[in-house]
Amino acid sequence: MRNFLAFFFVCSLFFSQISISQEVKNTNGKITYKKEISVDKNNEDPLYIRMQQSIQGSLQKMRYILEFNKSQSKFYLEENMDSDIDKLHRRAVSSAKGKGVYYTNLTDKTNYVHTSVSGIGDNFLVLNEGYTFEMTNENKNINGYICYKAVAEEVVDFSIFGSGGKASKNVIYAWFTPDISLPFGPIDAYGLPGLILELQINNKRYVATEITFDAAQLNIDPPKNAKKMTADELSEMMVEMINRHKSQNE
Repeated sequence: MRNFLAFFFVCSLFFSQISISQEVKNTNGKITYKKEISVDKNNEDPLYIRMQQSIQGSLQKMRYILEFNKSQSKFYLEENMDSDIDKLHRRAVSSAKGKGVYYTNLTDKTNYVHTSVSGIGDNFLVLNEGYTFEMTNENKNINGYICYKAVAEEVVDFSIFGSGGKASKNVIYAWFTPDISLPFGPIDAYGLPGLILELQINNKRYVATEITFDAAQLNIDPPKNAKKMTADELSEMMVEMINRHKSQNE
């Protein structure tokens, strides 16, 4: 009996490893994410409550997609969902870096966002610096995968836009699964030893709802005619635009 149990355990482990290795071997796939925004439950202002209820309704219509192959990934808001949401809600739900299309390339270890800026242009590829994650032993199950928690912080300095601007800190929590050993994730989060199935930035979360693998090769190259720049260079352009408008109104 004991030999039978040992044999059964070895077979179970063997076949589970085959299943995992097959998933990792097929490196082309797509992950669908939903977006969640935590609300202040202590705020009883009727206007705030109505606004949050309306935003939550818009969030239920939105789906974000992460496409990936062996060396690249692309993260974006599904196009047909975007057209169903009015401008006010789109502005609210696109916070936490949810606006634009994000491209990660492992070959040159870069992450760019293809975005537009009102009054400046609509074809920029802005380089993101990425995060320095600290991994923990905390884990949980997401969509049938055991995921581990990694934590990072990001300081955003708005003082460049004027005396009223202040620095703020974003706390980032990434839940990744080593069972799918591809270092991609939502937005500009990448580099962990497994796919990120949940990403939280302050009170906003992207949570995986569906994972599919496909043998077909995906084309994930960013637009070739877009102008590449750093985030600092884009900020300088925005400051110049603001100062130009100020001088015109004086």
